[in-house]
Amino acid sequence: MKNQTRRRIGRDISIRSFCSERQQSFGREVRHAAAETALITRLSFKLLRYLGVGYIWMTKFLALGCYAMLLMPGFLQVAYYYFFSSQVRRSIVYGDQPRNRLDLYLPINNAGLKPVVVFITGGAWIIGYKAWGSLLGLQLAEKDFIVACIDYRNFPQGTISDMVKDTSQGISFVLNNIAEYGGDPN
Repeated sequence: MKNQTRRRIGRDISIRSFCSERQQSFGREVRHAAAETALITRLSFKLLRYLGVGYIWMTKFLALGCYAMLLMPGFLQVAYYYFFSSQVRRSIVYGDQPRNRLDLYLPINNAGLKPVVVFITGGAWIIGYKAWGSLLGLQLAEKDFIVACIDYRNFPQGTISDMVKDTSQGISFVLNNIAEYGGDPN
C-alpha cells in the first residue's frame, strides 16, 4: 500500500512538472515566434528601402494590412455561416460541367412557399464564385427569402456562350426544383 501511494504521488508530481514544462515550452515558443516575426519585418523594411521603395509606400501597405485586419472578423463570421449553417445547402449539382453547382440559402421558417432570388456573381467573366453571394444569402434568408447562388465556368474554362449556357441551365434548374426546398417557382 505504501509503494502504491509513493507511485501515485510520484505520478502526480511528474504530471504537474510535465504541465509546467509544457506551459514554459509554449511561452518559449511564443517568444521565439514574436522575435522571428520582428526580425523578418525589420529585414523586409530594409530590403524594401534598398530596392527603392519609399516609406510612403510602406506606410500605405501597412495601412492596407490594418484595413484587412479590421475587416477580418466580418469575413470570418460569414465564412463560419457558409460552412457550418444548417440553412445553407452547398454545391447542388445542376449540370455536367465541374463548376455547374449552386448554393441555396434557406430561411429558418419553412412554413409556406417562399419567394426565390437567383444570384449570379459578376467578375468580368474571369473571376467569380458562388460563395461570394453568401452575405446576400444570409441577409435575405433572414427576411424569409430563398437565395440560389449559381456558379458557372469562367474564362479560360469556357467561352462566353458556355457561361451563358451554364447560367441559363442553373436558372432552369432552380425554377424546376425549388419547390422541393420550399420555394415558389412562380
